[in-house]
Order: sequence, then C-alpha cells, then structure tokens
Amino acid sequence: MLDLPRPSSYPTTEEVRQESRDRATQILSTWETLSKIVERHEERIQKRWRQKTQHKRRQILLTAWPNMPEVHRPDFAAFKKGVREQAREAYLWPYINLEDLRRPRPLLLFLNARARNPPHLFAQADFDALRLGRGSSVIRPPFLNLHTMMFAGRTTPETYGELLAWDKNPEAMAWAIGGRGILPGPGLLILEIQQRLYEFLLECCYRIFHDIPRESIIVDFPVQPEPTIKDEGDWQSLVAITADAPYRLPAQLDVRALEDVVDAKRSAAEDHLLALREDPGYFASVVDEYKEHRSEMISDIYGSTHPTLTPWPDRLFWNRVLQNVVAEAYVALETWDTLRTALAYLRRLLSKYQGQLSLTEDLPQDLYEAFVRTRYFLEQFTRGPLDQLKVAVPASPPLRSLFARLPPIRGSTKMQVVYRANRLRSQSQDELLWVMETLWGSSLKVQQAGRKTLMDELDRLVQSDPKNKDLISGRVASIVSDLSVLSECLHQIELFQPWAATFEAGLTDETRKEYAGLVHGWGGFLVSFEGTSLGPLEAPGNLRFYYPVEKRRTRENVELMRSAEANLDAFWRAVDRHMPIKSGMTRQNATYRMLARLSGKLQRTPVWVEPERPRPKTKPSEKDVAENQFELEYRTKKTADSTRPVAAATKKVKARGTPAISEQPPVEPSPPPQTDTQPTFAVDKRSLKVFSTLFFQPSQTAQPGEIAWTDFLHAMSGTAFSVQKLYGSVWQFTPRNLDVERSIQIHEPHPVAKIPYQYARRIGRRLFRAYGWHGGMFGAA
Repeated sequence: MLDLPRPSSYPTTEEVRQESRDRATQILSTWETLSKIVERHEERIQKRWRQKTQHKRRQILLTAWPNMPEVHRPDFAAFKKGVREQAREAYLWPYINLEDLRRPRPLLLFLNARARNPPHLFAQADFDALRLGRGSSVIRPPFLNLHTMMFAGRTTPETYGELLAWDKNPEAMAWAIGGRGILPGPGLLILEIQQRLYEFLLECCYRIFHDIPRESIIVDFPVQPEPTIKDEGDWQSLVAITADAPYRLPAQLDVRALEDVVDAKRSAAEDHLLALREDPGYFASVVDEYKEHRSEMISDIYGSTHPTLTPWPDRLFWNRVLQNVVAEAYVALETWDTLRTALAYLRRLLSKYQGQLSLTEDLPQDLYEAFVRTRYFLEQFTRGPLDQLKVAVPASPPLRSLFARLPPIRGSTKMQVVYRANRLRSQSQDELLWVMETLWGSSLKVQQAGRKTLMDELDRLVQSDPKNKDLISGRVASIVSDLSVLSECLHQIELFQPWAATFEAGLTDETRKEYAGLVHGWGGFLVSFEGTSLGPLEAPGNLRFYYPVEKRRTRENVELMRSAEANLDAFWRAVDRHMPIKSGMTRQNATYRMLARLSGKLQRTPVWVEPERPRPKTKPSEKDVAENQFELEYRTKKTADSTRPVAAATKKVKARGTPAISEQPPVEPSPPPQTDTQPTFAVDKRSLKVFSTLFFQPSQTAQPGEIAWTDFLHAMSGTAFSVQKLYGSVWQFTPRNLDVERSIQIHEPHPVAKIPYQYARRIGRRLFRAYGWHGGMFGAA
C-alpha cells in the first residue's frame, strides 16, 4: 500500500468551485491593473528601482510582503534543517526572498513577465515550484475526487480554474491524467500562489510610485513602448540564466541549444582522448589528478596509509588508476556521442511536426517514443558522474582531511569512507557536502528536492563564495559540469508540457532492452588492468613522461620530448593489446571511429637538427606576426618591425573540417595547404598577445608566458565566438562569425585563473583541429 501524505482537507465540490471562482476573479483583476501600470511606467520603474539603495529596496519589499525570508531558496534552507509546517510560506513561494529580490534585476524581470503575459502561462511553473514542499509532504493539497481543474488558455474569471466533473465531461479525466488539466487540490494551490504573487507585485509598483496617487497612476499616463532590461555582467552565464528563470516567462524546450551543448561535450571528450594518446605532459597530469582522487589516498581511521601506497605507489595501485583513466575517457566519448544522436533525432521529429501539435491531443507515436527514450537514456547516464563524484569528493585534496577510510575487508577491494569524528566542518564545507551527499545518496531525497534544484544550489554556493570555490578541485568541477549538463537536459524535457508528465509512465521494456544492448558493447572498456604490466609503463615519478614543451628548443629538450612521446606510444600499444577496442566494436561506435581515424597520425617531435649559424643582418628580420608580437611583449633578443602591414579581415568563408595529420609534422601544427581560404582577424593588442601564446612556434630563444583567463575570454569574444559560462568550470564558445556550427568547451583554470603555456598550447591545438586556426591568422588592428 502506498504511503501517500494525508490531504490537508476534503472540501465539497461547491466549496472548491466557489474558492476557485473567488480567487480567479481577484487574480485576473489584479493582473489587469498591474498590466496597465507596467505598460505605462515600466521604464520609470526600472530607473527608480535601480537608483534605490539596498536599504530602500528592502523596505519596499518588506512592506509589500511582511516577514519575507532573508535567504535564497528559503524552502531549501528549511528542507536542510528539517523545518516543516512553520515554513509553509517558504515552500509555497520559494523565489520570494530578500537575497534575490533586493538585487536590481530579479524584481524588474518578475514585473515584466507577470504583467505582460496572462496568468495561465505561469500555472504549471507555479505548481512545479512546489516540488520540494510536495516531496517533503510539507505542502499537502486538498482532495476532491472525480474532478479536473483547467487553466491552459483560460482568461476569464468564469473559465480560469474551471472545475469539470468527470461524469459530465468525458475528456476531463484524460486531461487530468495526461497533464492538460490538473486535479482540484493542486489547482487550488496554484490559485493561492498566484493571488498573493500578483497582489505583491502590484503593491511594489504602488510603493515605487509613492508620489503618484493610486487613482491617477493609470488614467493620467499614456501607454509606452516596452523597454529592454539590461543584462548584468560581461559574459552570459548559465548560472545567471538559471537564477533569473523563476522571474521570467517559463522557458520552452530548446532542443537545438541542448544539442549544441552536448555536441561541444562530445568534441571535448574526443579532444581529451586524443590528448591522452598524443601529449605526454597532458597524460601525466591527468593520471596524477586521478591518483589524487582515489580512496586509497585517504588515511584510515588509525592514520595509516593504504597498503598499495607503502612505501610508495605500487603496480597494483597504478593499474587501478590507469584503468579508470582509460575506461572513463572511452565511456565519456560514447555517452556524449549517443546523447547527441538522440537529441538530433528528437529535433528532426519536432521540426517534422512543427505546427501540428495540439495541447488537447496526444503526441505522434514516433515523437512520443523519442522523448521517452531520450529521457530514459539521460537518467541512466547520470549514474556514471554520480558514482565518480561519490569517490572523488572525499578523496579530493581540499576535503580529504575530513574523511577516514575504514580498514579493508578481507577478500574485497571495496573501500568504505566515513567522516572523521574529531574534525569539525566549516559552514562552507558543511553546505557543499550536504548537497553532494544528497546527490549521490538516497534517491528519495533527490526526488524530493529535484536534481536540477540540487545542481543549481551547488553551483550557487560555489560561485557566491570564494571559500566554497576553493573546496572544489579541478576533477570534481569537471564531474559536476558533466552532471549539470545531463540535469539540464532532463529539466528541458520536463518543460515540454503537458506531455512531459506522461513520459515516465510511457517507459517500455523495449526501451530498457535498447539501452542494455547499447551499453553492452561498452563492456570492453571496463576490462581490469590488474595483473598486467601497464602500471610500470606509467609510473610518472620516474620522469618517463617529462615533457619540457614550454622550454626553448635545445638538443637535450628535444630528446627528452621524443623520449616521453616514445614512452607514451609504448603505453598505448600495451593498452590496445590488452583492450582491443577495434575488434569488439562496430563502426557505429564513436571510439572505434576515432581510433581508426587516428591510427598512425599522432603529432610527434622531429629529430633535432643543429640550426645554421645566423648570418649578419643589416635590418630586422621579417618573422610571422605571432612571433613578432610575442617578442614585443617579452622583450626577447630582436625588436620586430612594428610598421609591418597586417592583412585586413576578409569576408567569412567556410572553415575546414578536422585536418589530416602527417606522421612527422613540426611540434606545433603549421597551416598546411588548403583549398578553403581561412579568415584573418585584425585584433587589439590584448587579444594578439593571447593568440600569439596559443599558437606559439617554439624557437631557441623566445619563451611563452601565462595568459589571464579574462584576457582569453576577451580574445575569443572579440573574434568569432559568443561566450557563455556553463556550470562548474566550463565555458562554452559558440561560433558567431564562422561558417561552422560546432561549439567548443574549455575549462577555466583552477584554482588560479591563469592559463599556463602547457594548457594554452592544448587550447591552440583544439582550435586548430576544430576550425583550422593558426597563428598567421591574427594581426594587429
């Protein structure tokens, strides 16, 4: 028997009908007044509100809504503390709080959205906002059986929240079950929520215009054009968009945007796998990062080191680390490639049925099945990052001291981690760990709070306090980013109402079998490395992968680089023998396609050739633009000719696809012969310094420096990209002036926002592979 919460009351049909009629009348009357005020005064409202001090805004908000909660998401704060009935208001109106609304932008967005759009467009969103309250049983709606309440498209007091009896309206039951209508209890909650919201917003307007009589605020002023609400900050941020969402018109499903983000994730996974096979320095840094986030690194409850680390990491430990590095790289590529394919198919079907969908009818069968399939795949794909997070967070260097490892169980390789009883957690640590433990812990808590809510809260904590940001290691930030994108995809599908309410019930055994068959082929990635000799092939402590790419070119440094590359090739040959991916996969698998394309085409350092002695020169040499700029910045041995003319930007032409890589090219790719002409960019001095480092050509004298992350963002946005901050440390760069659609995602350096040369070099290689960019394309404006 289901343990459902007891309804708050059992009203009669007439009582529900009377309450809904009274509330609907009040809602629509208040909305009409609010709409007229905003149509006439919105620009003045924006100006006055922005000019007010924090104290004045606070006074207005508390007058319009006495005892308004102080903190962001007061329902979430109450949920964490276990507060219930006394916090009913916090759960009913979770976005009404002083922390958010006393900032300039949220109230202006709130007024614009609610005044310029009818209330029925917000009904579903207002009910969805109760998720935490309903999941924790603090919000218990009244109960009336055999009736449906209607909101969609209703704009009069007689029809808004209209109550339909199932015995008199044959379709009413189907509308309630299918999500087109709503049961009377939740419907009454929607009306209660909206009535107070519209009264609050109207009172805010009256308080902002305290010097204008209320009876004159409409009749004495003409209707004005709708103004824009200016953005805040230099870069578009998904965090800011998420924070603004409750105060805007509810978002609609945007599969194209999701596909773009997921495709950039797929490209990043492919670049990661390529760099692991090609770049010894990158490979060593990734292996070290994985090592630092394993449970073995945590001391046990007696303070002892794990046996595999005594006196230093042994073969068994390194084999476990390497198996994680390789398997996760392969699975990540397959995951994002599969999801991109599913979203592309969904987008094509939505385009096919554009203009044919009706809120009163079921979805076409193929479209419905595509939604159910994509949603199920997303739910399953979240398990990987959650398992990774559960292991990585306690072992991460910033949080490791808070945890202890229980002694190993005989005959088992599983490790259990617990909190150290004598370690007190700071408030920042406590808040972060509560959210993360809720994410990977009880599915009931995740269902109550909502994964999207938890991810938003986690990112808000990290972005709002530098202390919190310092607690997130680079690897943990990367995992959080993956989980955030998956959660956002699921959230977007939930926006496809009213049909999204039926997707979970539409899951079939065929869909489950399809997923099982899909991941069955990925089992070859999970082959254990234990008992192999792969560990000694890695062993970064013995400098097998020392790769001085940032050093000036000398015979010694070139030989060290060639030795590291040879050691890396030997490691991957051993991996491929142990894990023969090509023989167990098909051409449909992204990993197979990439490895087949990559075979024998890695970039490798050529043999050292003694340079010729330079002849005496009577005038400055003409070098490429990038090296000239680099020498100007770092004052190396010659002064470049600053009067050299720079090619002007040409009109946009189609960029090439991924270039073929020769067997022994230079260390950095120089522009090969091409049939498509690449665009050139005239950029400012700040940007030219960035691109000079990204595409730096090594020499015997010049040495590269670091790049400030803000300078990199400036350079990318000033050339051909729109810049958006995603969750965690990930930024997405979407082509704006290039004849390509592929976006690229790049992680912000952590914890210091400076790009070292090794990382800058990898970014340059990624830009070359994605767009064919090279140093000669950038000149001074």
